[in-house]
Amino acid sequence: MRRGRFRDSTQILSFSHPALNFYIAGQQRLPLPTTAPTHKINHQAGITEFLILEGRTNTAIMVRKLKHHEQKLLRKTDFITYKSDNGHRDKAVMRRYMIQKPEDYHKYNRLCGSLRQLAHRLSLLPPENATRRKHEELLLNKLYDMGVLSSASKLSAVENSVTVSAFARRRLPVLMTRLRMAETVQAATKMIEQGHVRVGTETVTDPAYLVTRGMEDFVTWTVGSKIKRNIMKYRDQLDDFELL
Repeated sequence: MRRGRFRDSTQILSFSHPALNFYIAGQQRLPLPTTAPTHKINHQAGITEFLILEGRTNTAIMVRKLKHHEQKLLRKTDFITYKSDNGHRDKAVMRRYMIQKPEDYHKYNRLCGSLRQLAHRLSLLPPENATRRKHEELLLNKLYDMGVLSSASKLSAVENSVTVSAFARRRLPVLMTRLRMAETVQAATKMIEQGHVRVGTETVTDPAYLVTRGMEDFVTWTVGSKIKRNIMKYRDQLDDFELL
C-alpha cells in the first residue's frame, strides 16, 4: 500500500477546539486500501498518524493524539449521544410502528404540539365561557372519533394522551395487527403495499393510512385476494362464487 503525503502544508485546515484538533486535507485525496476498511499510516511530519476513512469522498483525516490533561477533561464526554436527540425516541417509535418515512413522524409531532398549544389556550379561558365549551367539545369529539383519545371527557387528556404513538396506533398496519389480520406490523405493511387490504370499498396501498374509530369494522381483504382465498380455504369456507 502506498504511503500518503500532503504536498502543501497550506492545504491543512485546523479546527481550534481546546481539546480536539482535527486536520483535514483540502484537495489531497488518498487511495483507499482494499484489504481493510481502516488503516493507520505513519507520517514523518509533526503529526503522527493518518486515519483513512472509507467513504464516497475518500477524504483523509488526521487526528492528533490527545494529551494527558485533554483525556482527563474528556473522560466523561459523550460525542455520540446529545440532549437534542431526546434519547433517539423518534427512531424507537418509527421502528416499533414501522413508520417508513421520517417526515410522517415529524408531521405527527408537529400536530401533537399544535393540539397541546390549542388545549393550553382553551384552558386559560374561564370554564363557563361559551367559546371554550364549544371548541373544547369539538376538539375532544374529533380526537375521540379519530381514535387518538380513549374518551372525550377532559381537556387535560389532550396534553397527556395526544402523542406521536397515539397517532401511530391508528395506522392501518398497526390496526391490522390488533385485529389479528397479520402477525407483525412489518407483515401487515407488506400486505397493504401489495394491495390485499381495503377499508370499506376503497383499496388502500398506503401504510400511513389512518383508520378512524368508525371505520375499524370495515377493514377487510380485497375481492380476489389470494390471502383471503387461503384463509377461507383453511377454515373450510371457500366458495368459488364469492371469489369471482
